[in-house]
Amino acid sequence: MKVCVYLEAAELFSRSGFYAAFKNHLRALEAVGADYTTDPGGRYDL
Repeated sequence: MKVCVYLEAAELFSRSGFYAAFKNHLRALEAVGADYTTDPGGRYDL
């Protein structure tokens, strides 16, 4: 299963808690070996 994790306008949020939470989410997915993409136009299941 491939998960899409997307933060629109990430450059605007790069110094905010939203961006930190986004990066933490990606790190958590990597830690458990989950397949993910940050491209909403790509192929994903969830």
